[in-house]
Amino acid sequence: MAAAGQVKRCYRSPHVPSVGRQIVTHLRVRYSADGMLEEAPTFLSQEGVTAENQAYALPMAQAASMAVLRCTPLRLPAKLHRGGWDHFDLTFSPNTLV
Repeated sequence: MAAAGQVKRCYRSPHVPSVGRQIVTHLRVRYSADGMLEEAPTFLSQEGVTAENQAYALPMAQAASMAVLRCTPLRLPAKLHRGGWDHFDLTFSPNTLV
């Protein structure tokens, strides 16, 4: 299973109105060869933040980070670690999560 799919199953949407679910959060993550996080997820940016939903930006970012933490360790092929999946960006878009 790909990294995004593993993390997706651990995502728990915060209790925010639908206007808050328009916020898309981008994180950078770094993993060791055994699938453990090397450091806390790094917040990169958010899209879709407006005056109307700005109050929900922090809870949406926290929910994305918690999904990464809940799903550690990831199960990915160790032989592809360096130069492959040792670090990558994840995008959390609650409107597209099932």
